[in-house]
Amino acid sequence: MIKDILHNIESRMVSSIHHSNEELNKVRSGRANPDMFNSLIIDYYGSKTPLNQVCTVSVPESRLITLSPFEKSLLPIIEKAISDANMGFTPGNNGTSVLVPIPPLSEERRKELIKIVHNLIEEGRIAIRNIRRDGIQQLNNFGKDDSISEDVIKDGKNVNSAELHFNLSHSRWEGNIWASSPGDYSYEIGVEHGNITSIHRGEFIVKESQIELNRVFVNRLLLKKLAKNSGGKYIPWASRADVSKLDMNQSKNITNRANIKFSQNPWVVVLLLLLLCFEWTIRRFSGLP
Repeated sequence: MIKDILHNIESRMVSSIHHSNEELNKVRSGRANPDMFNSLIIDYYGSKTPLNQVCTVSVPESRLITLSPFEKSLLPIIEKAISDANMGFTPGNNGTSVLVPIPPLSEERRKELIKIVHNLIEEGRIAIRNIRRDGIQQLNNFGKDDSISEDVIKDGKNVNSAELHFNLSHSRWEGNIWASSPGDYSYEIGVEHGNITSIHRGEFIVKESQIELNRVFVNRLLLKKLAKNSGGKYIPWASRADVSKLDMNQSKNITNRANIKFSQNPWVVVLLLLLLCFEWTIRRFSGLP
């Protein structure tokens, strides 16, 4: 399902970010950071164990890290693990803890660390991009072999069924449904993905349509009839470029119109106002806007 794909993408991205943070924590800077040794593994009685699980790591000073093992026998093992990690440290011990002094950084070392950090950040970005690309590919392929149908139900009866189609350009399922009359409707969307079938349910309301908004489509037959009776020509929208080819100088019938000056005919204004109020009253009682 789409939710499973998104959840997988999210978990992979979180893991990638966590890995990048761990790699960045390994970078040795001029200050003590107890997270530097989180990735170190030691041999604890024949078992590979993370270093931070067998000792306590603390930073008593800005350039000193101490590791206090739970057992003194682990002191040489911890020292060896830090030395073998090639982190640039020279560990020692005082009999109870391993001491790791943090040497100051040289200018050359600083430049090297900047390059290392930039490379680690870029690797993290590339990993996120790859995960995102894989997720988009999974979503694009999701609808190719799947079957999704939708049933529209009113008063417990199925009034409409339709197959939904996956739109690759918009990465979504699309379909048309028809409601027989105003009222409360519910829908059921069945998704078949391999051997898995799931049902998604919801509700929606169909309101009474307004008379003025009914039949809002182009009546081509009427337009053609009007053009024929008036000596004009009907040109569909797809052929609108042909308008420039018409002879605009052909003879036309001119209808004379009488101009009425309202200032000289006040009763006309009164009549128009009465008609306007009458129309408003009719619309008000009919529930029209």
